[in-house]
Amino acid sequence: VRHRNIVDVTDFVVLDDGTRFIVMELLGGISLGKWARSGIDMPRALAVLVQICDGLAAAHNVGVVHRDLKPDNIIIVPTSDGAELAKVLDFGVAKMLNREDEDVGFQTAAGSVIGTPAYMSPEQAGGMLIDARSDTYSLGAIMYELFCGQPMFRGRSFGEYVRKHLTEMPIPPRQTAGGHLMDPQLEALILKCLEKDPNQRFSHI
Repeated sequence: VRHRNIVDVTDFVVLDDGTRFIVMELLGGISLGKWARSGIDMPRALAVLVQICDGLAAAHNVGVVHRDLKPDNIIIVPTSDGAELAKVLDFGVAKMLNREDEDVGFQTAAGSVIGTPAYMSPEQAGGMLIDARSDTYSLGAIMYELFCGQPMFRGRSFGEYVRKHLTEMPIPPRQTAGGHLMDPQLEALILKCLEKDPNQRFSHI
């Protein structure tokens, strides 16, 4: 996928011994999580989120679901004109939709579901079929953390995260210490992204 908000992969190489690697652009920036902790205002945060949505939309439009969207997989790069460019990274566990063979190996040999527990959708945490709306949930979890200053859920094990994603709603953002001044419309947007039922989320990123 070629898009200004997705890391550019320029080559895929297979060596004679079978070793495989990809060549990507070098990005001089910081992760979204570190960027958020540096102290940002609402306009900057929203501008970056729009770019993340643009990158995800480009992937979804060609049938690619990221499956591991999290702050560490988004890099904020300063540009020459003083702006900030968001780049979505690490499509290493991405899924091509409408490819039945892609579900083989959806779980690792140890039986754990692919993805990062704190940000995965209920359907992904439960090992069910996913589509682009799974990335919407993950983006909702990122926005919750970005604007509330705390993760949506805390868990001591993978199983605890799974249970919470499947059965619990997070504390409403405006009831958190960091989100108490949040605009009600932004809170409603975040909570819609975090609906348990994919059909109740936004149909498009």
